[in-house]
Amino acid sequence: MKIITTLINSEFFTVKKYEINEAFTSEQINPFCLYSVIEGNGTLEKDGEKYNLSKGMHFILPDKFGEFVFNGKMICMVAHV
Repeated sequence: MKIITTLINSEFFTVKKYEINEAFTSEQINPFCLYSVIEGNGTLEKDGEKYNLSKGMHFILPDKFGEFVFNGKMICMVAHV
């Protein structure tokens, strides 16, 4: 199960909270997204590559990153314009 909660949505930026408890496929369609893992751990999978994620990690997904999969049990804060 995944729960996505929009915390801020303005003309300048958007902040969402992703609560991930199973495989979750998404697509990067914004100019960029800044992710902060604030609880738990898991992985991000893209084109056969797997990246480990854990609490305290931050990363940026650039424009045209495309489709990817989150796995694990974690909470991420996501900001984008």
